[in-house]
Amino acid sequence: MNERRIIIHKYMMIGALMVSVAALPFSIKICHGGIMIMLANWVCEGNWRVEFAVINNSLLLQLIIALFSLQLFGLLFSDLLSNGLYSMEKKIFFLLIPLALATTDVKLARREVKWIMTSFVAACLTGTIICLAHAWHQADLVSIGAAHLDSYLSSSPYFELHKNQSHQWLMFSYVSLSKGIGLHPTYLSLYLAMSVVYILYEFPSARSLMAKAGLLTLLLYFTLFILFLSARIVILGMGIIYLVVFARCAAKKERSFALMAIGILVFFTSFLFLNPVTHYRSLEEIQISTFHIEPGTHYESAAQIRLSLWWLAMSTLKDSNPLVGAGTGDVEKVMTDASGKYQITNVIGSFDPHNQYLYTLIANGLPAVLLLISCLLLPARW
Repeated sequence: MNERRIIIHKYMMIGALMVSVAALPFSIKICHGGIMIMLANWVCEGNWRVEFAVINNSLLLQLIIALFSLQLFGLLFSDLLSNGLYSMEKKIFFLLIPLALATTDVKLARREVKWIMTSFVAACLTGTIICLAHAWHQADLVSIGAAHLDSYLSSSPYFELHKNQSHQWLMFSYVSLSKGIGLHPTYLSLYLAMSVVYILYEFPSARSLMAKAGLLTLLLYFTLFILFLSARIVILGMGIIYLVVFARCAAKKERSFALMAIGILVFFTSFLFLNPVTHYRSLEEIQISTFHIEPGTHYESAAQIRLSLWWLAMSTLKDSNPLVGAGTGDVEKVMTDASGKYQITNVIGSFDPHNQYLYTLIANGLPAVLLLISCLLLPARW
């Protein structure tokens, strides 16, 4: 390609990626639109011989293609083909985006990656502000009787354990907090965790005291917001992230950065006990759960529901082919059959394993799970 065309393709890709990541907390349609523009820009580059050469030399891309191929193969014996096609529609970007980014002629510099990631962090910050404003407004309406309390913990022992706590905590926690932008709290927590990781990466390169203060403020704010969103797995992940940062900095004798990491972790842990909703979901609910699944039982607490779904998922493996699975799109069908067999149900009426490894194992067998794990471990090793 000539120089002018390379510049056009470059700014098309940067613009499309910035739109995609900035829209992620707000609109999946706009996000997908940006991705489609990026992919169209990639296709228009041509130069397929070079792109195939890149794939031929990339183990990671080969693993991603192999995983997608197994999932595609699973459609051949799927009982619910429409579900299988819908599943593949959701997975297609996990194939195309890595292919496009790895083989494109456009090579992004650190500065341009920083533009893209900054737009993502800014979008996450905007989303959290909207969520807080919405929660504050709803709390005011509830206090004057103009709206009902959205009690997502009504079927749990939360109110018995926290009789003297203000109900306002419910408005600033978990699903009520993320409702401001219509996003599940776990997904918003993951976006904020990604922002935290990026800020930690950028922090050492911040030159001015003002820039460092701004990044530290964002770290504390996003970390606290993740805590209030009360998504257990992300809270656990954040604790591990700060411990890893502390250990690495301590090993390198970077004392100020190590102290910052451990200070944020202490701040993080203290609020785990301050917010009663987070305290209940992260600690108390786990402590009162039996972790024993009995056939003929209807489960209501979040921890027991998750465990019962894992139990049902494992029980389906006895009747499925370990090499090819039950078929792409048939996971919830076989889970529903297992629920009927063992009479295990839950209050949310879900028959999704809520675990990507179990989901892949049931749908596409052991080779697909090994490929999925390899697709994660290889970049982690790098």
